[in-house]
Amino acid sequence: MQICGRVVVCAAVALVASCTARATEPLRTSTQSAPPQFAVAGGVIAFSSDLGGDIDVWSIRTDGRNLRRLTDSSGADQSPSWSPDGRRIAFRSNRDGNDEVYVMDADGSNERNLTRNPHSDYSPAWSPDGRWIAFASDRDAGSPGYANDIWLVRPDGTGAHRITYQLGIDEYPVWSPDSRRVAFGCSGGRILPQGVADFEVCVVQAQGGPVRRLTDGAGSSSVGGWAPDGTILFTSSREDRPNSVSSSGDLFAMREDGSAVRQLTRGPDLDTDPTWSPDWRVILFASDRGNEDGSTDLWVMRPDGTKLGRLWGRTGEEQEPAWHR
Repeated sequence: MQICGRVVVCAAVALVASCTARATEPLRTSTQSAPPQFAVAGGVIAFSSDLGGDIDVWSIRTDGRNLRRLTDSSGADQSPSWSPDGRRIAFRSNRDGNDEVYVMDADGSNERNLTRNPHSDYSPAWSPDGRWIAFASDRDAGSPGYANDIWLVRPDGTGAHRITYQLGIDEYPVWSPDSRRVAFGCSGGRILPQGVADFEVCVVQAQGGPVRRLTDGAGSSSVGGWAPDGTILFTSSREDRPNSVSSSGDLFAMREDGSAVRQLTRGPDLDTDPTWSPDWRVILFASDRGNEDGSTDLWVMRPDGTKLGRLWGRTGEEQEPAWHR
């Protein structure tokens, strides 16, 4: 999902513009929105949506039951990330006037501002070992040309420190399964002909150090889930929309060294936000396929890109899914 932390495009604007949906509206139907063609494992999916009229964090079980609105603030609440034990969710909110990282219990209670900084802190990602929450921030941008960096903070709000410092924008971190590395979107100061940042996928050690760029294709790319076998998911506009300022387009997979890139989806639909199921057998993502209004639902497919099916969706936007068993 391209949200307001990104320079390339701001799909949260689309969410705000479409804030007419209500949780009582029926499930969306479409001849192209077939249900999953395989049994989907149980669990709970947290996601961002405008179902209640504002952008909030919601949750639903994979069988479509127990839809719950977890946040209800005056701002935009989005980008949920589960703690490893499933007891808490980190998320992004601008309810206090600027983007901050918040943490709440899995039922939406006990919300608290974790970062408390006058600068923009967003796109949290909880490490698999539970020790750190990675996020993007412009709090120490420094010299001209240096914008957002990747930071880490402990779940209690202490120990905030930066692990990248390079030209351009670093944002939307994703952890390796062993919590030793962080992949993220990086611009490296590169600018597309349209005048916006050219995002690719980079990786850095969790303690900081040299940054390695994993992708280098046309258009923009955005990192998704990272599996134990080293497979990294990412979204890119490189095939169908090489001149696009958004990374939304098709889903791809690659090895953690950037090799063996495979295209998983293709066509005119906009697919984004890929992540893995807890058992690594299913890819969950957001897509506008089958929706004439361009809004997105939650979809699933096999790791090889086959057997696509719409898992859940209502009128409006369902994006940024995060799955916990």
